[in-house]
Amino acid sequence: MKPFLKQNIIIFLVAICSAFIGAYLALQLQKPAQIVLNNEIPAQFSNYSESLFNGNVAQKNLNIPSNSFVFAAKKATNAVVNIKSLFGGGDFSFWTHNTPISISNGSGVLVSPDGYIVTNRHVVNGSSEIEITMNDKSTYKADLVGTDATTDIALLKINAKLQLPFLFFGNSDSIQLGEWVMAVGNPFNLESTVTAGIVSAKGRSINILEDAYAIESFIQTDAVVNPGNSGGALVNGKGDLIGINTAIITKSGKYEGYSFSIPSNLVLKTIQDLKKYGFAQRAILGAKIDNLNPMDVEINHLENSNGVVILSVAKNSAAAICGLEKGDVLLAINNKKFSSRPEFQEILGAFKPGNLISIDFVRKGSPMNTHAVLRNKENNLDVIEKPNPEIAEKLGIKLRDLTKNEAPKYSNSKGVIVTYVNPKSKMGRTNLAAGFCILKINDQTFENLDEFLLLLNNQRGKVVFEGIYENYSEPYFYAFDLVK
Repeated sequence: MKPFLKQNIIIFLVAICSAFIGAYLALQLQKPAQIVLNNEIPAQFSNYSESLFNGNVAQKNLNIPSNSFVFAAKKATNAVVNIKSLFGGGDFSFWTHNTPISISNGSGVLVSPDGYIVTNRHVVNGSSEIEITMNDKSTYKADLVGTDATTDIALLKINAKLQLPFLFFGNSDSIQLGEWVMAVGNPFNLESTVTAGIVSAKGRSINILEDAYAIESFIQTDAVVNPGNSGGALVNGKGDLIGINTAIITKSGKYEGYSFSIPSNLVLKTIQDLKKYGFAQRAILGAKIDNLNPMDVEINHLENSNGVVILSVAKNSAAAICGLEKGDVLLAINNKKFSSRPEFQEILGAFKPGNLISIDFVRKGSPMNTHAVLRNKENNLDVIEKPNPEIAEKLGIKLRDLTKNEAPKYSNSKGVIVTYVNPKSKMGRTNLAAGFCILKINDQTFENLDEFLLLLNNQRGKVVFEGIYENYSEPYFYAFDLVK
């Protein structure tokens, strides 16, 4: 073999080997960079000028392929904001500025051009100050319009000179299993993040909400949702809002394949109530219900286990008045069928006290129908107004909800925390101190601060606060006379 030919063959072989080695090293080294963020949270521009709260909004039928998220992502990322919640120390209030002792980050969604933002209640609950950062990095201070513990929804408002980008509400009832969806968040001011997945289930309950009247009927997807994305948007292929990202099931604290969103229909009803009344109007049937078991199906000669069974009926409730009984199997409300307890709760959550509904049910195998006038938590037909915080101020105290992280310090109780006591006030003279967790008023329990204020506003004469101090299980009692 000629020397120059042999030399060329050697060079060619060396080049081939180098190429293979280079490719192999590239595959080993080009792994995604990982950013570990330590955070305390475990957890369309339009010319349309009318607020979404003034009624239903007709949506344009845009010829956008449902399997392309480019258009949807452009709409959604501009309307999803970062929410920075500042939490004050022992004597913070919503009305005075104090140096915060902790900060948490979450996401929110602009739902009107005039600055209304929907997010999770757990993102802002107990905060002393709320700061909004838009996708274009502009910042605003937000006012808290109201929160609802039964759905984990909060409504915020910012004031801007120009119309803001926002998302239209889609119909979450029309979402199908297997449909592609996109989760959008704005965590840690890293600009909006977009992930895609499919709807894996509907009507999921994961027992994450602790309120006695909690409505858990989540949309389950496999779109990636990580800490800081709570309160962000779940959108369909057209970029319409179909859910608010709320929770994940995880052992590591990171996303592991299951994410859960509050359906948009329930979100819309809740924020309309918060804007109009400052308080979510929850319709109560007055019956304890559960999913069907095989015995219920057999006794009532049902074809499947779709529906819910009544375990008990409260006296003088809407259920009792319309003739429902223990053992009845409810199948549909206003011809709308449901297959489980969470779906039943979601459908009922769309109504207000005073609404008349039609109920299809089965009693011992016989199909029946009745009509019920739904009631509120106090078992009447009245609209519940937002609790007035002035009564607490007159007593000389400032309060906030007990958080889930704090609950173990107070024997895992439910109550409200006293954050400040004016020493010259009526409560100051009882020796009540900041850090006290109020658990009962005149031996009556409550679920959250709103219910506490409602209960306190209904008291007359002698009032007794019962509660405990942090890491101390023995109860303390503080009595005073309430004069209005």
